[in-house]
Amino acid sequence: LAQAVSQERFLPGLTAGRVCAMAPVQFDASVREHHLQQILSSWQEAKEIRNDRLAFGDEVKYALQEMDDHRQEVRPSLRGNEVAGQLRGREESTQGGMLDGSGGCAWRGGGAWIGGAPSVPFGGYTSSLTQIEENMRLRRARLLSAIRPGEIATTAGSFATVDGRASGLGSCDLQVTLQAADADQSRLLYDQLATLAPIMRALTAASPIGDGRLAATDTRRAAAGAAGGLMLPEGARRTFGTIPTYISRLANTSEALSRSLNDLPCEVDGAAFDALVKGGVDVPLARHLSHMLVGAQECDEKFGDEFQAMMSVCEHTMRLRGPAATLKADAPSAGWRAEFRAMESQATDFENAAFVAFVVLLSRAILVFKLDFLLPLSKVDENMRRAEAADAVNTGKFWFRNEVVSDSDVESDEAAVRSALDDGVEEMTMSEIITGKGPFVGLVPICYAYLDYIKCEATPFLQMDGYLSFIRRRAIGELMTPAAWIRRLVTSHKEYREGLAISPSILYDVARACYDVGRGERACPELLGHMTIRPISQDLAYDTALRGGEKKKIPIASLLAKLRRCAPEDVPVTPRAKRARYSLLVHA
Repeated sequence: LAQAVSQERFLPGLTAGRVCAMAPVQFDASVREHHLQQILSSWQEAKEIRNDRLAFGDEVKYALQEMDDHRQEVRPSLRGNEVAGQLRGREESTQGGMLDGSGGCAWRGGGAWIGGAPSVPFGGYTSSLTQIEENMRLRRARLLSAIRPGEIATTAGSFATVDGRASGLGSCDLQVTLQAADADQSRLLYDQLATLAPIMRALTAASPIGDGRLAATDTRRAAAGAAGGLMLPEGARRTFGTIPTYISRLANTSEALSRSLNDLPCEVDGAAFDALVKGGVDVPLARHLSHMLVGAQECDEKFGDEFQAMMSVCEHTMRLRGPAATLKADAPSAGWRAEFRAMESQATDFENAAFVAFVVLLSRAILVFKLDFLLPLSKVDENMRRAEAADAVNTGKFWFRNEVVSDSDVESDEAAVRSALDDGVEEMTMSEIITGKGPFVGLVPICYAYLDYIKCEATPFLQMDGYLSFIRRRAIGELMTPAAWIRRLVTSHKEYREGLAISPSILYDVARACYDVGRGERACPELLGHMTIRPISQDLAYDTALRGGEKKKIPIASLLAKLRRCAPEDVPVTPRAKRARYSLLVHA
């Protein structure tokens, strides 16, 4: 890292400073005990929650960058926290831009990244799926209204970013949070979606640049996982990558099945595990929580909930979220949730919304059709390594189940279980996983089957059909991933020289292209096919209130005089004339 920083390759724009030595981290047993008691207390309060409403939300990460048009360079703009604070203040003052507070956005940021989410979760209706993209467009417009001249905010191509971690991890995520009816449902979704994480990682790959060069991988998480584990003490938990253990009852129906599926080492705090089981936590969840407690340090007091805080430092592809400990009085309750964290953010809101809707539909299909995608964790881990490779969506093969209808008859003999798992798992291409192969119908057809089962209305069905068609076309190679598109932009640039560092002007041009595509100012058939993105500008950021009851005196006479100058009888009544008359009135 020191060598990379000194050569100004790893973190563009960082030209001063030194890498400091760190003393070994010492962990306090009393801190672990404090966490343990808080977790047991939270579990006792929340384990009986039932029949919670189905809801979902998302968060898109934006890379905040500064464009130097004169020098043709792009640098990280370290105003993420400042800009997020400004946006939060505007949301509070305008109630999200709507009288009832709906349609608003939630913001957080740090370093050179900003995270945008809907202010309240989307509901459990087909119409809710149609609100995703519009809310994402609103977020982008509001962010555009808050950045300075010369700054840009992109959702792909975050190669020039620095946040709290050396690899810029915080600026490339697309996350989906799924609230389920109870703890069992959330744990089931946690397990099932974890097996789909490598597939979604490859489909959304968007980060082919690292260390100032084209990387051998297409995603940021590969480097981030390595960097994130550098300072962990021996025996501490790894906080990146695939999940450490399955936690659903389905995956742990028998000891034989549990051992066959959980076939990777999972370090646990033995004393914590025993205390959790004694306190009423079932074995699978106790194993998960005691793994999280390995090397646990004091949590930030602002969380107010040790369980939530401990999960927040985990960068696995899935997070289990318990009911929130503290809520605003007027906010909807947050119950048991599974957080899907495997995807990279895409260049446009259409792409991001498509993948969010895809994950939501798959989660509902899993619950309704009782689907089972579980694989031995060693194969999930192998799939993740394959998903990180360049152009994995077209060249890779992934372990996948060829029959996903759950079988209620579970063998108790471990040899029989392993044989059944081996027979039911094979390597498939991305096209086969998404569109089907043999008895496995494919993930996209499963979504269509679910929409048909619930009798989805015509309007939301048409929008979902557009999303699913786009995902199918990317899976079969008709459309590029953002990573492949960025690679092409780099290698086709007149200044590109193979094997050498990417020049500042190439990075500048790529960043500008990502920004323009995201705003709908540049067509990109390589990513979108025939889809056209409606232009987004800061003018769309906030609605204008229909004001009334003004206390100050209004100059009505002068306003009427302006109106009379643009009276209908003065100009022909044609559409163009109407627009011209309106323009005259506004500018007057």
